[in-house]
Amino acid sequence: MGTLVSEKLQYKTTLIALLESLDLGTSGDGTGTGGIGEIDDARMALINLVKIKLDELIPQGEGVVYNLESKPNISDPLDLYINGLLDEAAKNVLQTAPKQLCPVKQSLESAVANATDNKIGFVKCPDDYLRLFAFRMTEWKRQVEDPITTNDPFYLEQGNKYTRGGIAKPVVVVNRRIIVDAVVKVLEYYSVNSSHAINRFLYIPIMPAEDTPGNLWDSITWTCAAKILQNINLTDLSRLAFEQANLCYTNLR
Repeated sequence: MGTLVSEKLQYKTTLIALLESLDLGTSGDGTGTGGIGEIDDARMALINLVKIKLDELIPQGEGVVYNLESKPNISDPLDLYINGLLDEAAKNVLQTAPKQLCPVKQSLESAVANATDNKIGFVKCPDDYLRLFAFRMTEWKRQVEDPITTNDPFYLEQGNKYTRGGIAKPVVVVNRRIIVDAVVKVLEYYSVNSSHAINRFLYIPIMPAEDTPGNLWDSITWTCAAKILQNINLTDLSRLAFEQANLCYTNLR
């Protein structure tokens, strides 16, 4: 870890250079020019948590002295930079966290039977779909929680009625289709006997960082801190931050 000390000493200069290269300041009237606008109180709380995480890795004497305010500060370029990364960090956490820790929504979309094979079909994913929680057709004997992709070798078997999934061992595939001139994400299901009624379609949605459950905030803010350190090429510190983000799940399982 001898290089960690030198990386800490690089932090202030590198971060300032990055912030100066970005258009995240204000326009002179306090409205901001980065297109981010006002930062509400809940989001500001997350921004301050990211700063605290950075401070744990970068002592203030070697890094940046943070002003942790409760009210929005749209003139602080670091606040705006963190704000711009928060939703990406939240999305990463929702994609990787144990499913039981994530918020879940129910889809009301209807299934569409295949035009040439009435034993299979698909259902359109909601616009805010991120990750499948559970899917089950009414005839199925079990639900599917882990869909496959079209890159999975098992996907080729779904084109054959003798080898594809059935009501005892169903298969769900994440795919894309053109619907009304738009490419949309869908779940293809294999297969049913006769009914295309959906019993359950639960999914984890994309959402702003401040709307995620509080039990994920620690991981989200560590992930955001890791992204900042990664962006300024402080690899060892970024790795430590990502490790901390994963450790946050341990006590929540």
